[in-house]
Amino acid sequence: MMGSEYSGTTTLAKGFIEWIKSNLGKTVIFHDHWKIPQISGHPPTEPPHINLTAEEQIQVSNATSPVKELLMRYALYYHSPHSYEETDQFGLYVGYYFDDLIYGPRYFDYGKPNQPGDRALEKLKIEQTIMKFCPNTVLTLVKCNESEIEKRIKSNPHKNQLGNENDIKFFANRFNEEFETSLITNKITLDTSNSNVNESVYELTYKLQPFFTKDDRMRLLSGI
Repeated sequence: MMGSEYSGTTTLAKGFIEWIKSNLGKTVIFHDHWKIPQISGHPPTEPPHINLTAEEQIQVSNATSPVKELLMRYALYYHSPHSYEETDQFGLYVGYYFDDLIYGPRYFDYGKPNQPGDRALEKLKIEQTIMKFCPNTVLTLVKCNESEIEKRIKSNPHKNQLGNENDIKFFANRFNEEFETSLITNKITLDTSNSNVNESVYELTYKLQPFFTKDDRMRLLSGI
């Protein structure tokens, strides 16, 4: 699941997790830790003490660009599939290499062309791995119009916000560009501009139906 900050990816993911638990009886691995300095923990299943403390987040923020790049590149590859045995595992990744690809070069001075760990090349490597071991992966782009994102920024600003109102259009274009050029073949889009969480979760599950496995369909029909 990918999308610019304030588009609703995290909120939607949490709602989708509850839907999966209720309708499929599955436990979901939820990875939403790709925006520096919040780079640890797996909410909502892990207790708060698993996440970095405020002091540790400051240490991450104060690290040099090469250190940030190395740390995030290790995290990206650690979370990439490594065998066919992972094909049937259910995981929900929010942001993942897309966040790092877009935010890293713009705000943290790493991952640019001709720099170590060029994120455009890293994206290609990771997606080739995904399509080899997990070809059923579905990529979801979460969108939101500019005026609604401005409202969300003013009403509920994020503690470690990246950018400001002037970056909204830039982020929207960049995420759309990376979505369109992704090697992942199963793709859907959602617009949360005028939808509440429940409505967005319903739309998501509806659009995902063509990609459900036979086992998923049986669970839905039987009510688990």
